[in-house]
Amino acid sequence: MAIHLWQIHWSRHLLLALFLYQQPPSLVTPPSSLLTRRHRSPDSNLALNASLSLSISTMKASRRHMMRVWWIIVGSKMHLMLPVAIFHSH
Repeated sequence: MAIHLWQIHWSRHLLLALFLYQQPPSLVTPPSSLLTRRHRSPDSNLALNASLSLSISTMKASRRHMMRVWWIIVGSKMHLMLPVAIFHSH
């Protein structure tokens, strides 16, 4: 029974981590008005460049976030295996 409670506890953490990771960062999508405008003024070009560089930095951040999520998943797997191993060793 104790193992079952552990598994529920860690699966909740896992689901939360996956849910948080799957949320698309709102910064990645530049405003559509910048992309759809046919004639671009230098101002809108600057804004577009800024939003693109922002999206690149968010991608880098999300890669770091992905590693963190991966470690959470690995950690949760370890926590799942530990009680099972202890239980079976007795």
